[in-house]
Amino acid sequence: MSEIKFRIAAKTDPGCVRTNNEDNFQAAADLSQAQMSWVNNKAYSLGDKGALLVVADGMGGMNAGEVASEIAIQTVREFFTPERITPEVLKNRFSIEKFMKDVVVEADSRIKRTSTTETRGMGTTIVIAWLINGECHICWCGDSRAYVYNPQCGLVRLTKDHSYVQTLVDAGKITDEEAFDFPNNNVITRCLCDATTKAVPDCLVTPQPLCNNDLIILCSDGLNGMIRDNQMAQIIQESNGNVDTLTDQLIDAALSAGGNDNVTVAIAAIDEGGAESTADRIPAKEVAKPHVEFNARTIPPSKPDGAETQSIAPEDNKTTKSGGKKSSKLWLVILVIIALACAAAAYVFLVQNHNPADNNVNEEEIIIEDIDDDDITETPEVSADDISTPAPAPRRQQQAQATPTGNFTNGAVNAATPQNPEEGKVETPEQDTEPEPTPTPDEEEPEQPTRRTLVPVKP
Repeated sequence: MSEIKFRIAAKTDPGCVRTNNEDNFQAAADLSQAQMSWVNNKAYSLGDKGALLVVADGMGGMNAGEVASEIAIQTVREFFTPERITPEVLKNRFSIEKFMKDVVVEADSRIKRTSTTETRGMGTTIVIAWLINGECHICWCGDSRAYVYNPQCGLVRLTKDHSYVQTLVDAGKITDEEAFDFPNNNVITRCLCDATTKAVPDCLVTPQPLCNNDLIILCSDGLNGMIRDNQMAQIIQESNGNVDTLTDQLIDAALSAGGNDNVTVAIAAIDEGGAESTADRIPAKEVAKPHVEFNARTIPPSKPDGAETQSIAPEDNKTTKSGGKKSSKLWLVILVIIALACAAAAYVFLVQNHNPADNNVNEEEIIIEDIDDDDITETPEVSADDISTPAPAPRRQQQAQATPTGNFTNGAVNAATPQNPEEGKVETPEQDTEPEPTPTPDEEEPEQPTRRTLVPVKP
């Protein structure tokens, strides 16, 4: 391929309504130079590091939108330098696109770090065209556009707006022609400094080849929002080939249509050295799937009438809605399971701790030997499980104060011990009684002369 010759022109205008200009732009005829520079309509040769066009449409009102767009352009200036455009960056189309996306994401991060209470709500769109190695690589975020015009194929839009109306076009609800006058056509779904998410730029699926007589046109929506694409194509066809004059003609057309917004236009014209265009030339598609990932967000105002840009989730966003229904059903099932588990645990706890007053049980048991029924005092009842096993000897001693007492010999009670009828229990003579050692499991308990009985102890 022979050396590509091209010309550049870029201009901006505040429009007929606004007093401040929130748009910013940058052009660079030769990125191998330390400083970005160009002269409108001057012929240049495309260098090994390429040429650049950038348009940023700020939004957010006075002292905010222009801040965001300027930060975006300044970030581009810092990254597209001879030192940073390394052979690794230029290795292939994927490394080039990654580099461009990284620049956009970095600009988004810087704008967010700069945001203050005075500039809260500011944001900007951006579109970048990098002419390198005989191709045009485009990266964008928002609704600023890139077009290519060639006499053989006419005017073709290369980018797809990140906007609400574009989601309706992708879904077949409206046509491109209807989108121009559709309500809420100033609602965008992506931008830099969106507080709800990190910037997500797009690139062309396939770079656009540079062909002779091509016009690569970047613009803010102050142009394409004022005049239709067919009007733009007619102005280009009637132009004399001077890109400096052409930028003026396009801006004047937007102003004549109302000029409600700032207008920015940047153009690169390929004069020679490019590929040959044909009538059936098909431009590369910008995204692999329709733009339907819109999620309701609050986007700063971007229209000249000063009305706040609104965020309206498209009613046909079936992907988002179906996902939400499935997620809601899953959470409902989980909550029901958790509620049932808690109810079961509470029921078990209440059952285990239920203790009515009339069912109080004294777990202690007493062994009485050869005591008449008249001598037995009322003692608390014990459970059936406790009755089945005789208590060891030391346990009987511990219960002596709550039961009939007397002289204990080998665990037996002396039935002749007198009773105190006033206290209702057997009196125990004062004498020291050595506690009987607890027999080991291997020892056999001595045979008792009398029969043992277990007596329920009642309170």
